Amino acid sequence: MRTMGMLAAACALAACSAPDQAPARRAEEVAAADSAPVRQAVDTVPAGGAGQMIRIHPSLPPHGVTLHGAESAVDSIVVSVDGRTVQTLKPRENSLPPGVDMERLSTIDLDFDGYADLAFLSYSAMANSRSEYWRFDPQTRRFVAAGEWETLTPDSPAREHATFNRGGHGGRMWTAARLRWANGRLVTVREEEQTSLDADRYVHIVRHPRGAELVEAKRDTLEDEAELRAGPTWMTP
Repeated sequence: MRTMGMLAAACALAACSAPDQAPARRAEEVAAADSAPVRQAVDTVPAGGAGQMIRIHPSLPPHGVTLHGAESAVDSIVVSVDGRTVQTLKPRENSLPPGVDMERLSTIDLDFDGYADLAFLSYSAMANSRSEYWRFDPQTRRFVAAGEWETLTPDSPAREHATFNRGGHGGRMWTAARLRWANGRLVTVREEEQTSLDADRYVHIVRHPRGAELVEAKRDTLEDEAELRAGPTWMTP
């Protein structure tokens, strides 16, 4: 099985302080971390062999993470410490079109606990992508599956993540959501959608959680081109 090189982006360590284990951050460090681009490789460690080394937390040794499989589909993700395999992750079905120049594996802080979690790009089209996620459990020091989602964009001040999927009709149709880590999993806390009613009319729908379901909280029919939204309310006025 052929080993692929990868680009792994570690979380900004200035933002990776956990209670009881990492020192408090200064205000300027917090501001710098919250404004850092998503998936920015700010703390990778040179690898001694195949794969890439990443920092999960200042209190932990560097972890090696190596993708195995074909160029377009990954069979396994091997996690190692000091050259010793400690875990092998098995991604779901995944495939990228030939020539896609995007990093397959990066880090993200799913629950904002200061420990870097893994994001694996499993699908990519012209405007949209999906990723599979694993949360790092500081107690067991193992990665735990967190599901597959439209690729998440962190919003650190809100301690939430956002998704955005562009649909048809020249971008007039789209879906978006905001998610938060709660009770050991990612849950949707808001969902928005703009879709067509007929050839001339669209509708913008907002849904909020009620119990275990998302229920419609607002619906606006848009009959004028000027009323159409390019994205959800948290992206556009």
